[in-house]
Amino acid sequence: LAAVLEIESKDELEIEKTKVETEKIRAELRARAAAEANALKTEASAYVTEKSAEILRLRADYSAKSEKINAEAEGKAAANLKGKRNFELDMQELETYNKLAQNKNVAISGKSSENFVANMLVAQNQQQILLNLDSKGMVKT
Repeated sequence: LAAVLEIESKDELEIEKTKVETEKIRAELRARAAAEANALKTEASAYVTEKSAEILRLRADYSAKSEKINAEAEGKAAANLKGKRNFELDMQELETYNKLAQNKNVAISGKSSENFVANMLVAQNQQQILLNLDSKGMVKT
């Protein structure tokens, strides 16, 4: 009986040693897995930071290139469109003169006193205005 108890106690001791050793191995594996997970998280975070910085740099580079291209295009367009804008301004000026010429209530005279016809037109227009006023200075109806 003592031999049986001794064998049983040795077996229980071996079982406990095995349980302790198993728990020790599990703890080591958990610690190693946690360390590897932290290392992977750190590596992933560093990778994301690096790629984000690269994206920002590329975005800035392409934005600068885009602005340079737009500026060059605007410069070329401005030179090419100068003639068109001058033509449009000349046409607007001619249209204004045309409308003034068609307005019978407007007389156009020049700056020179030698322009006899223009001076006569102005005098005639002023005479018509004066003839349309009554003795009180009111327009006749």
